[in-house]
Amino acid sequence: MGSQKQTMNVVYDTGSSDLWVFTTECSVCSSKSNVFNPSLSSSYVAGSRSFSITYGDGSWARGHTGTEIISIGGATIRQGIDITTSVSSNLLSSDLDGILGLGFPALMSVQGTPAQLSLLTLGTATIMQNLWNNDVIKQNLFGVQLIKFSDSYTGHDGGKWTFGGYDTSIIRGSLATTPLLQQTWWEISVPTIKVGSVKSFTPTASMIVDTGTTLIVLSKADCDNIYSALPGGQLNSQYGVYTMWCNATSDTYQGKRNVYFNIGGSYFGVPAADLLWEQIDNVNCYGAIQSWGSGSGISILGDVFLKNVYTVFDAGNSAVKVGQRTDVAVLTD
Repeated sequence: MGSQKQTMNVVYDTGSSDLWVFTTECSVCSSKSNVFNPSLSSSYVAGSRSFSITYGDGSWARGHTGTEIISIGGATIRQGIDITTSVSSNLLSSDLDGILGLGFPALMSVQGTPAQLSLLTLGTATIMQNLWNNDVIKQNLFGVQLIKFSDSYTGHDGGKWTFGGYDTSIIRGSLATTPLLQQTWWEISVPTIKVGSVKSFTPTASMIVDTGTTLIVLSKADCDNIYSALPGGQLNSQYGVYTMWCNATSDTYQGKRNVYFNIGGSYFGVPAADLLWEQIDNVNCYGAIQSWGSGSGISILGDVFLKNVYTVFDAGNSAVKVGQRTDVAVLTD
């Protein structure tokens, strides 16, 4: 960023729209090893408006707006950023330096007029708006390949993000396309969920495709449907979460029980082995699909799902596109 050319390890989050970083203006952030110091940058311009962001897990960041020259994927632009003055303890304990939101303008913590959006002086335009409006990218979309493990394709953990296009070399077959229900989150309709070949049902809510959420989060009714078809699956009264037997992988359990989501008329699956998130005791494992509870809400397809598919977030056509990947094994039940 700016004259100090500081590299920040930010998380790309399709479930939010702000870009914020830990800074020297945040007194409690002194424990972080990498923080942005606005006073060392000749290109930083402070703003006068405050921002406040709260995420679904209860974590939060507060501060004020500003603008800075940033570089992302080789593209250099002046972008509105949020300068933190206080953050929640769980964000402080993470290994990230900030979060770069890739959602829609409606999610911005500071809303602006069209004139303010064009001037980019108050941090009211998303980074995708900025890249597109300044002709930095040729298409108003980005493609995401999240990696389960480190491999030679990317050279590191995490994955590969392509702005202004997508990586056709990693896609097996064609992309399935489904329209967005609204341009707030990347929210889509998923008409059917299947558990192996033993259960198929209609989920109770639409779903947000979100790189900033680790697990898959569904309604209690949907979780009940899924776990009733998984070996040892239950809402565990002892732990208060959904669990399944730890040996219930697709290799050891007859029937396999991979979980599939219908997107754009095609089914995309999470292998049964990926449903075992964390061992709790000698028998039970914490499931990678959990519930947001009863009542109304929006479900989330998080990284557990996204690490098994290639996803294109297409703002220009108001759609999400999903494809099978050449580096992920084909599922069969």
